Amino acid sequence: MQKNIHRYRPFHWTFLMLFLLLPFMLVAQSECQKNLEISRELYGNGLLEEVAHRLKFCAFNKNLVRPLRREILNLLTQTYLFLDETEEAKKCYQELLTLDPFNRVNPTVPEIKYLENQYETFPSTTYSIFWGLQVLSKVHVQAFNSPPGVTKEEVNYERQGEDPLGWQAGFNFAVKLFNTNLDASFGYTHAKYTYHYNAQLKEAQGREPGVRGTADLSFLEQHRWSQFSLSLVYQFVSREKVIHRILIPYAFAGISTNVLHNSSAQIVAPSLTFQDLPPENNANFGIVDISDLRNHTSTSLLLGGGFRFHFKRFFLQFDVRYNRFLSNLANEKNRSSNDLLRETFNYIDDDFTLNSTGFGLGMGFYLFKSQKRIR
Repeated sequence: MQKNIHRYRPFHWTFLMLFLLLPFMLVAQSECQKNLEISRELYGNGLLEEVAHRLKFCAFNKNLVRPLRREILNLLTQTYLFLDETEEAKKCYQELLTLDPFNRVNPTVPEIKYLENQYETFPSTTYSIFWGLQVLSKVHVQAFNSPPGVTKEEVNYERQGEDPLGWQAGFNFAVKLFNTNLDASFGYTHAKYTYHYNAQLKEAQGREPGVRGTADLSFLEQHRWSQFSLSLVYQFVSREKVIHRILIPYAFAGISTNVLHNSSAQIVAPSLTFQDLPPENNANFGIVDISDLRNHTSTSLLLGGGFRFHFKRFFLQFDVRYNRFLSNLANEKNRSSNDLLRETFNYIDDDFTLNSTGFGLGMGFYLFKSQKRIR
């Protein structure tokens, strides 16, 4: 029991310190609120030096609530400007932007407007998550392959009505590049790809040795990948205007390194139906593990664009995404290693790549930074 008391003592001390400091914090809050109310009257009567004297200690007290500090800094910035104490005004204004980057100054006061124009506030970092569906998957065959004596004809990848769609979900972290509208984005995506394979086979081997005929082969292939991406994101709104805009169009381009989730590589419901042989030669199966038939790493090209609907620090986004694998997904060394596919379904892998087009929905937030404009 004694051991547990020592273990939680730091927490007790922290709680005790906060409890003891709370009255002092409340007193400071009350005093600064009172000083602000008095200073408003002094400001209206032109007693600017008295305003600065009353507020300068409250302005940088981080224990005050944000709305109170914001009002104090606003009034003190104006006061220092009218006192021609430019450096003090800049310090207060920078602190105000750090506290509230969405602060808008009084445009009717030229001195304040001039000070505002010397600074720019922009999103320095961006965080987002997204999820979406792949509405179109397309296979690009680089070379056709078949078991000995079998010829493929009328190969197509037309999706069947009951086929599931692929999907992707992930997150991105982006940082502003120099003084541009470009962000460097680092992301992770978990993506599932699907496509339907259909082909007519000539001289397909039936169940009996030496019995061959014309057959239709069909199956669904699916696999999941972890994709680690590096992209450039361009926002079609000047970076200092992002903070005050609701609709922000953007585009991105990049490259990703992909790692296959082994157990996810499957051929689902392969079906071989002969046109001119008895039905007993036909073949059907459930799920075939093809993790050994796929290369486990690949690279992809990423392209896309969309819109962000911006609300202060947060935004919702909608975009269209295109992903194209740049290397052969078939493992050339193992293409004939699956006896079930080769002997029963007369199939061995083609050399192929895959691309997909889909849409994504997401949300995220900006972290804003304020700094003096670079002239």
